[in-house]
Amino acid sequence: MHVAKIEVEEVKWGFARLSMAADPATHGNRYGAIHGGALFTLADTALGAVCYTIGAMVVTMSASINFIKNSMKKKW
Repeated sequence: MHVAKIEVEEVKWGFARLSMAADPATHGNRYGAIHGGALFTLADTALGAVCYTIGAMVVTMSASINFIKNSMKKKW
């Protein structure tokens, strides 16, 4: 996963640990925070990795994610 910079840290049956070297310059939004789409890409990739470990061939047909708080302090 070179564009998203996702690294597979650990994979075993029913489990996957992935990480992303998120950089606001590459993965950021206009406010300097990591874009929610980048975080969703990490989550979707982790889900696919877990499914692979149990032998399931899957594609994401529909998914959603809810962010309940941003990671930035108000700058204005």
